[in-house]
Amino acid sequence: MAQRTIKLTRSGDVYIPEKTVRRLIDSRDGSAALVYLYLAAHDGMLDDRAAMQALGMSDEQLAHALGVLSRLGLTEAPEQMLDRPDTLPEYTGDDVSLALSSDADFAGLLRFTETRLGRRLSTVDTQALLGIYSWMGLPADVICLLITSCIEEHKKKYGEGRRPTMRAIEKRAKLWCSLGLYTQEAAGVYLKQQEERGSRVAAIARLLQIGGRALSATEQKYLEQWSALEDSMILKAYDITVVKTGALKWRYMDTILQSWQAKGFRSVADVEAGETPAAKVGTESVSHLRELNRSWEDVT
Repeated sequence: MAQRTIKLTRSGDVYIPEKTVRRLIDSRDGSAALVYLYLAAHDGMLDDRAAMQALGMSDEQLAHALGVLSRLGLTEAPEQMLDRPDTLPEYTGDDVSLALSSDADFAGLLRFTETRLGRRLSTVDTQALLGIYSWMGLPADVICLLITSCIEEHKKKYGEGRRPTMRAIEKRAKLWCSLGLYTQEAAGVYLKQQEERGSRVAAIARLLQIGGRALSATEQKYLEQWSALEDSMILKAYDITVVKTGALKWRYMDTILQSWQAKGFRSVADVEAGETPAAKVGTESVSHLRELNRSWEDVT
């Protein structure tokens, strides 16, 4: 068993700052709160065996709690952890069995995952789930939200009955970790923002008469970039693009919109007030039109 020093991110105060208390409460992870109290009582000194005995925890539960504290920013990870590979540990069957027998949250998470995915998880998939829960430090309730959101997104993209792979779920879990989504509240806010963004992108796609198919990655990127613009500006740029090129040319249309944004235009009225009729265009406008034509030539 390891004997190590875990450095707490505090200023030397003996009391626990209110911000720390709130983070622990928001995490809804009792084991993490208990381990933090243990560390505070022992000045950051952690003897794994003594801590597990004192707290009634297994090795997996202690590792999970430390992972949560690290993700919450309440401890500083040991230097040897900073360069860890971006892959999950290779858990053994014994590791999984121990986690299932000693951690009711993980056992419940496994049942939830199999129910939502509509299948029994393979050994490899179960090990991946354990890694998301223990190594990444995401709480079980947050993982449930993550899995549900992956399933809903997969269904919208590929149709009813299709389910994401554990590899896709693992990839999404890494994204959530990088964004610091370790509580239901934080995850809920993020999912709401994603839903609003998706609705806006879908609305712009309908404006451009795109329907009956999934957007490509490039199309998705452009529509997300335009999501803050008014519909009327998008439609005007679309009209100019179709008239000039005979079709929806993404790069050409994006050049128009970027040009308008650079000039500070926020509405069609701004565009019309700022643009001069073709018969009276000045040198600057002619140069701009030539730039658009060069952009069009580049993609044809």
